[in-house]
Amino acid sequence: MKTLKTMKTKVLFGLMLLALVFSCSKDDEPAPTPEPENQKPTISFVSPTANSGDLWNIVDVEVNAADSDGSVAKVEFYANGVKVTESTVSPYSFNWNSKDVEDGSVELKAIVTDDEGATATASISVDVKNVLLDYNIFDGYLSAGADIMNFTYITSPAPEKEILYFAEIPEGAFAQTVQRPAEFDGETFDVHFVGYYMNNDGNDGKITSYHGITPGDFSPVPSTQANYGNELGDANVTFTNVPDHDYAMIFSGGNTNPIAENTQRTLKIYDQFDLGYVYLKVGDAGYYMAAPFGVGDHELPLNAMNTSMDSHTFADNGSLSTASLLVQGHTGPSRYSPAVSIYRENIALNGNPFETKFHVPKAEDQVFDHYFTNARVQENGRTYVHEAYQEILSSMTKLDATFEANDKKLSQLDITATSMDDFDWLGVTFQVSASDTFTFVWQSYSGDDTISFPPIPTEVVTATNEVFNSSDIVFKDANVTMLFEDRDNYNGYDDFKDIRFGRKTEDTELKTRLYVFGQL
Repeated sequence: MKTLKTMKTKVLFGLMLLALVFSCSKDDEPAPTPEPENQKPTISFVSPTANSGDLWNIVDVEVNAADSDGSVAKVEFYANGVKVTESTVSPYSFNWNSKDVEDGSVELKAIVTDDEGATATASISVDVKNVLLDYNIFDGYLSAGADIMNFTYITSPAPEKEILYFAEIPEGAFAQTVQRPAEFDGETFDVHFVGYYMNNDGNDGKITSYHGITPGDFSPVPSTQANYGNELGDANVTFTNVPDHDYAMIFSGGNTNPIAENTQRTLKIYDQFDLGYVYLKVGDAGYYMAAPFGVGDHELPLNAMNTSMDSHTFADNGSLSTASLLVQGHTGPSRYSPAVSIYRENIALNGNPFETKFHVPKAEDQVFDHYFTNARVQENGRTYVHEAYQEILSSMTKLDATFEANDKKLSQLDITATSMDDFDWLGVTFQVSASDTFTFVWQSYSGDDTISFPPIPTEVVTATNEVFNSSDIVFKDANVTMLFEDRDNYNGYDDFKDIRFGRKTEDTELKTRLYVFGQL
């Protein structure tokens, strides 16, 4: 028979065992699996890229967008922080009108959002250039007057030669920003200026064409002129005690014949320049006099001229038709400083070589800062010119060139122009007789020989009473001159264009200029 104490013990043990069982069962149950963290989507630009160059008109924008653990809900596109559009369907792309922003650097941004709201961003910087040409022409750049009409227009390159823009230029300054037409997608274009001059004897015109122009400014700057200051009046000089001589250069005059006793010459006097220079040559000897003059009458005895001169010789051994030489002395360091002519000669040679001797003041006399030389010869139907802006030439360098052209209408012009030497640009000048009463000049500038006569806008044809009608102008009736030019301060045609269009300052002092031209 069990005792009460024994029964209590068994009950207590059972309860403890039961608690232990329940406790062990709870601890062995596995913990619930946590939900995976949402992964951000990814996005990157396919086009354009940072290396796409200038963009214009409608631009194809496309991105790659993906979500590894879900789906892409949308992609939003922004330009300079302004939302442009959004896309919810792959491929994620759209046609962006770049004309909605100003030209310059533009930030394109794309934001992708996935199905759980996570986002990612991609951005690039691109250059937008929708301005084709920004005209800013100063008053005086073009000829003006009641009987003069001026026009400008832009064409696509050959062979299309579509007119992209046209305007009549009023007298005075002209400012106009030309946007790129939607239909034009080219990187370069041609710019033309037309001048139409009406007079009693007939009509004259001029077309100037610049080929291969890139978008940007047309802001030409006025040409730098020698600063002589204000004109004060004339010095009237009578020469006395004139020695015997063979050659006379008097006050930069064009007549170099010997002068007689009591010869009179006039010298313009300016507040910044009053130098009178006289040079006489007697055989192999030279004499000069350099003195300031004031306004009024003067008597200048020439029996005490300075003989302190350096002798120079210029020679060319070619079979020359003609030759000319000009030497000038500049009073300041710039090529635009006031100058006087020291020596000038023009001679017909009939196939013979050319040689001449002349003199300049010695350096220690400090009459001039530096010298300029222009040498020009005609040989085998070509005219060669060598200009030196810092030295006196003893011989000349000749650019080698060949010019050919087919006998076609100007609208079908086919020109071949080649040179064995480097040159900065090709310039072509046409003296065209369109009728008995109308002639015009076409000047064309190009980095190579890929030039062609531009179409004439109907507005020009109408304004000029149809005398400017290229379909009636025959090339064989034109007097055509072609010119290669090389300057040491230009780095090719692109440099020439940038300086001519005011996009670059001509900050390099010119030392040498070579050119060759000939008629076809």
